[in-house]
Amino acid sequence: MTDSAGNDKSLPDIPKAVSAGTEQPNPARRRLLLGAAALPSVYTLTSGAQAAVASNLRCWASTSTQNAMPYTMADDQWLRAQVYVGKGKDAAYCVLANQANCLDPTDPTKGRLGSVWIDNGQRVIVGNPDVTITNIGSNRAYGLVYVSQDGTINTLDRNGQLSLQPVADSCWTSLLGGRTSSIG
Repeated sequence: MTDSAGNDKSLPDIPKAVSAGTEQPNPARRRLLLGAAALPSVYTLTSGAQAAVASNLRCWASTSTQNAMPYTMADDQWLRAQVYVGKGKDAAYCVLANQANCLDPTDPTKGRLGSVWIDNGQRVIVGNPDVTITNIGSNRAYGLVYVSQDGTINTLDRNGQLSLQPVADSCWTSLLGGRTSSIG
């Protein structure tokens, strides 16, 4: 589009720099860049990213969990989080992601009402009939962290979800990538 003097008016005038070395924002360039971003884009994984994804899946699927003890007093090659230990019918381990919610605020040697523990291999909730957890001390154990194949679920309480399994620390590093864990 031109005006009566023959000047092209399809693009607005671009202001000149006030002085050498000082640039002003360019509205025409901004519109061009914004318009280019609106076009459909296709993203693909690089060959390195494809290899990483395949490695993660292979690592998760090939991990043998036969010798993984659910709770230990020392860390080992498995992905673990520190957990409170108390006394129920037997040694009891708190399986809440936020371990601060395991302790009774009025008596930190007892389990908090509603907290979830594994006692003698059974999932129990403090406050249910005949469920109390006592003798919680400063000693903490290490509990297995159960993970989904894509690493999006990580929990201390498997709660019957057989698709979750423990993983070695090295596999967890691959699965987690740049994300953060909700446990420990």
